[in-house]
Amino acid sequence: MKIQFGTVSISNETADKFNFYISVFMNGHVGEIEGTAKIKGNKATYSAYTDSSLYDDPYCRMTFTNNGKSIQVKESYACSSWHGAAATFDGKYAK
Repeated sequence: MKIQFGTVSISNETADKFNFYISVFMNGHVGEIEGTAKIKGNKATYSAYTDSSLYDDPYCRMTFTNNGKSIQVKESYACSSWHGAAATFDGKYAK
């Protein structure tokens, strides 16, 4: 799946989880993250501890919403540990 500023790949999908890899390039900043998201209904969630005191909530939390022809990704603030300050994993990724 591609969007203008990056790609998301989904693999090993089962009824309750999938593996993902996201790579972005925005405004001269890059980011990469990979993990396993747990599926519930048309949404899937991912959470990883950042080991940083910079955030009130040190967990990177991502939500993947299946909208049929696309997947909407939404990240929490702590996910910025995986990308530059001017980049984000947030976005609509076409299937």
